[in-house]
Amino acid sequence: MTCVQFAQDGFDITLMDLSPNALKKALTTFENFGQSCKFTIGDLFNLPFPDEEFDVVFNQGVMEHFKIAGINPDIGIQEMLRVVKKDGTLVILVPAFFSPLFFIHRFFKSFNLIEKYWPYEDQEFLHKHELYEMMKSGGCKNIVVRRVWKSFFFSVIGYCKK
Repeated sequence: MTCVQFAQDGFDITLMDLSPNALKKALTTFENFGQSCKFTIGDLFNLPFPDEEFDVVFNQGVMEHFKIAGINPDIGIQEMLRVVKKDGTLVILVPAFFSPLFFIHRFFKSFNLIEKYWPYEDQEFLHKHELYEMMKSGGCKNIVVRRVWKSFFFSVIGYCKK
């Protein structure tokens, strides 16, 4: 929905996902709102785009899965920075520690209900300082990290200029 809003605000959108099913769902959502965008299958660790392709690279619903899977996110962040234009912006949203969703996840996890009821792969919920350190380790400079109050405390946003 965030990218649909960006499209409604006049941005040219390119969506990328590793999953064809995720892109099909996104296509349906865009069509339902009368919006269009480009769709690309791709891997965050080897982005299929040239250097400095985008003014803004926006990542949501991805970075919280790496730590629990034992994957270092540095290369993914470096790849996102690579495709951001000079003076462009990298934006990363992650689910927030101590958010309402965090407590629901903990409840499911404590009763071994994650696989049955949680709609995503298992994930982490990040503190602001964890997102900051992740972005710094990946090569970001002048990082700003904030809790997104409008999301009912569900999200933390980090961004940096290239």
